[in-house]
Order: sequence, then C-alpha cells, then structure tokens
Amino acid sequence: STFFRQFALMLSALVSNDFPPFGAASQSLVFMINFGALILLFPYNARLLNIEESVLTGCMAFLTFMAAFKEMLSKHNQAPQYTGTISATSTL
Repeated sequence: STFFRQFALMLSALVSNDFPPFGAASQSLVFMINFGALILLFPYNARLLNIEESVLTGCMAFLTFMAAFKEMLSKHNQAPQYTGTISATSTL
C-alpha cells in the first residue's frame, strides 16, 4: 500500500509537468483509491491504526481535490465570474 501510493504520487507529479492541476487531480485519485482500500480491507491488526490511517488518507484526498478544483477553476476562461468559489476553496 505505502509503496504503491508513493510510486503513484511520484508518477503523477512527473506526468503532469505541463498542467499541474492534472497532477493534483491524479494525486487526489490515488488518495481516494488508497482510502477506499483501507476502509474495505483493514490491512493492519490494530483497529485504531486502520481508522487513523484512513482518516489521514481521506483528509489528503479532500485537500488535493480542493487544490485541483481551485487551480482548474482559476485557470478557466470565465474565472472572474467565480471569485467567490475560488476564495471559498482557498479557505478550506
């Protein structure tokens, strides 16, 4: 799980050299898949450790998703119409 996650995160950072929001979106996808696997499989013996890792991974999925959403929205050609949404995603 840890090796796959680190490899996928590095690969998504390398592939998204031209448009960084795609890298953030792919990193969010990696964290979402890892979160789902942690919830379904419970790979550790200690239940509290499974819950802790799934909460942290879920938070990382949410943060990277909001960062990707903000960047894609701010690069949109009608971005001035969405200043409230851009500022709201920045404060989350």
